[in-house]
Amino acid sequence: GEHAHQVLSTLAFREESVSTHQGKWFTVRIMPYRTINDHIDGLVITFTDITVAKELEIELKNLNDALRKTKTI
Repeated sequence: GEHAHQVLSTLAFREESVSTHQGKWFTVRIMPYRTINDHIDGLVITFTDITVAKELEIELKNLNDALRKTKTI
């Protein structure tokens, strides 16, 4: 939708993390597709599963928050 149109108009790739309703996390990258003649002919969209890394990041954040609370008491 909107992100795809933005990539086509600016020709700059876009990347962001998104989550699914099932709790999975993906990095979504949208890039313009260039032909061998350097013409833009669509988009390339890749999904990379980052669920394990995201779960570890959230766990680490929670542990850091818990440690900060115990230090301030």
